[in-house]
This record gives sequence, C-alpha cells and structure tokens, in this order.
Amino acid sequence: MKWKRVKQVDFFKDWEQDLYDRTFGEMYDALIAQYKAGLISESELERNIREHRQIIVNSCHEGERKQIHDSAVLDAHEFALSLIRQGKLPDPGADREEEA
Repeated sequence: MKWKRVKQVDFFKDWEQDLYDRTFGEMYDALIAQYKAGLISESELERNIREHRQIIVNSCHEGERKQIHDSAVLDAHEFALSLIRQGKLPDPGADREEEA
C-alpha cells in the first residue's frame, strides 16, 4: 500500500511541475513576443506583476492547481521584465525594423 501512495505522490508532483513548466513557457514566450513587437511596455509588465501577486494571494482559497498556474504566470512576467531591464532583449519593434 505504501508503494502505491508514493507513486501517487510522484504522479502529482510530476503533474504540478508539468503544469508550471507549460504555463511559464507559454506565458514567457508570449510576453517576449509582445515586447519585441512593441505591444507591451515595462510599465504594463510591472502593473501585470502587481495584479498577479494579488491574484496569487486570492488563489490560496481556490485550490492548488490555480495557485501553480498563477505562480507560473507571475514568474514569467517577472523573468521577462528582468531580462528587459538588464538589456538582454532588443528594443521593442526591432524585429519590424529589420524586416523593412
């Protein structure tokens, strides 16, 4: 019986990590694409971060799955903003200028 229980715990840990990774990856890629296209600014990212922090506080009562998803969204925003501030991304709209 104990072996089965450990297997179930492993399954849920893997599922949680997969949910986090997929959500973070998709959100991060979308944020970077929006920034490069000039569709989102640093101030909008900062506002989104503040909003998602509040969502996480509220999601404590909505279940673990929602909290994992919300954490991944927040982390993607914070990571994208840190890369922008460190100058590791081209200026917004640089992709469009290269195509012209």
